[in-house]
Amino acid sequence: MGHLLRTSCLAVLSIPGFLLIGCEHAGEHFRSYDVSVVLDNSLRDSNGNMRTVEVDMVGVNDADFPRWNNKSINEYWTPNDAFHISADPGVLEFSNEAGPKVLLSSDRHWDQWLTVQSAKNLMVLCFIAGYAHTDGGPGNQDPWRLVLPLDKLAWDSSMSTVNLMVTSRGMTCLTPYKDLSVQK
Repeated sequence: MGHLLRTSCLAVLSIPGFLLIGCEHAGEHFRSYDVSVVLDNSLRDSNGNMRTVEVDMVGVNDADFPRWNNKSINEYWTPNDAFHISADPGVLEFSNEAGPKVLLSSDRHWDQWLTVQSAKNLMVLCFIAGYAHTDGGPGNQDPWRLVLPLDKLAWDSSMSTVNLMVTSRGMTCLTPYKDLSVQK
C-alpha cells in the first residue's frame, strides 16, 4: 500500500517580490522511543514471588483516540475482546521477574503506528494477574492506563527512553514530559 505524506504548507509574503514558503510533514514532530517498564516490589506476593504482569502498548491517532481513551480496562483484558485482539499491541510480559523489559524504538509496531496510522499518543495498558482491576475513568484517570505523547517537543531533546513503573496502585511514567499533545 502506498504511503501518502501529509504536508501542510504556509506561504507568507514578507517583502514585495519575495515569497517565503515553509512546509512541515505531519509526522515530523512525532517519533518512536524505547519504552522501559519495571515492576515495583509492591507486586510481590507473600512468598516474595513477582506477580504475572502484561503491559500492552498501542500508538493511537486522532481518529481512534476517543475509543482508546474511553475503553473500559476490564473489557480490554476480557478474553476474546475483539478490540484487544484487533489492536496488535506491542506486548511486554513479566512472569516472576521485575524487569526492566523494553519495547525498542526499532520494534516493528512503531513503523505501523507512526507511518501508517499517524499516531500522536501511546496508550499503555496494564494487567496484573490476581488483581481486581476497576475502571478508573477515561485516559490517565485510570491507574492501569497511561496516555503518553509521541510529540518530540513534549520530551527533553536528549531523551530516548521513556521509563515506566508498574506498582500495586497502577502505572507511573518516571520520565518527565510536557502534557502538550495528549488530548483531553
